[in-house]
Amino acid sequence: MSVHVLLTGASGYIGGTLLKHLLASSFATGLKVYALVRSEAQGEEVRKLGGATPVHGDLSNGDALRAIVVDNKITVVIETADAMSFAPAQAFIEGLATVGAATGAKTHFFHTSGAKLFSSHTGLDGTVALSDSDRDAVYNVQKGQHSPFPPMNAVVPVNNQILDCAAANGVAGYIVVPPMVYGPGEGFGNKTSIQIVGLFKIIRATGKVFQIDETDSSWVLCHILDLTSLYLTILSAIISPTPPPAGFYFAENGRFKWTDLSRGIAEKLGVDTTVVPATPSDIEAIGNAIGCPAPFVPVQVAGSCYLRGDNARLLGWKPLFGADHLLSERGVGDDTLLMLRELEGKSAL
Repeated sequence: MSVHVLLTGASGYIGGTLLKHLLASSFATGLKVYALVRSEAQGEEVRKLGGATPVHGDLSNGDALRAIVVDNKITVVIETADAMSFAPAQAFIEGLATVGAATGAKTHFFHTSGAKLFSSHTGLDGTVALSDSDRDAVYNVQKGQHSPFPPMNAVVPVNNQILDCAAANGVAGYIVVPPMVYGPGEGFGNKTSIQIVGLFKIIRATGKVFQIDETDSSWVLCHILDLTSLYLTILSAIISPTPPPAGFYFAENGRFKWTDLSRGIAEKLGVDTTVVPATPSDIEAIGNAIGCPAPFVPVQVAGSCYLRGDNARLLGWKPLFGADHLLSERGVGDDTLLMLRELEGKSAL
């Protein structure tokens, strides 16, 4: 019997790349893949890939999400479209529980979170490594966090809420935590990383490389293809005789400094790579460049985060691209050129 998989975010950077590689995976023949779409145009793009069936739905409609899961006998949901909300996850999990009860199949839910929820932005010491190997320890860390940015306090509990909901409904829950993801997307929609785009816009608008934090802070990284292979590693284990443990899966393969990444982009753009401390007026200009209020600029393009992704490695995950690649011509150089080409394409329309 084939495993029925539902993927959300198929037009996005992560979801689109994952869909392409999922359909090309060595175990794809044992899957029936569905992709949640919002429009007929997206549905047509999914059909063009071959091997996936588009289903129309909206993450804000919980009843529809439950029905999609139940009607299509979905046993695995991979959610890549909404890192911030509990409600869609709850609807998917309840649908999976219904399928499990009706068929006796084991069901699984992937939630795509984000490293900001395990960083200085949510009260953690970003200079001390946090491993995902002890699920209860990470759960308790999340439970005790308090963000200096009040709006983030509503998001911090979401990961634990999802794990609790999944466990209560007999569904295996996996919290995948991408950090700063880079590399060209390979899906039919968004091709670029949010953080790389933000730094690109700042440097292009101001002509400067800024140090936004008081100290030269570091963050964890993962190439989009390594992140994709992490999902596939977990999924492969799910359909094996020995399913993986539920819990947290940090997608990381090293750390980088924000100023080093900014300097790499600046060099490619022909901008002075001298790093200057950001003044309050600079922060205002940066916020205007990336379209966010000045107080939230550090949340977008600064801060400290130090995670260790041990769980996926125990399953056999072998990431290929580290900090040296990120800061090389094939890393930040290629991403910068991609963004320049996209700007040129838009200006030509």
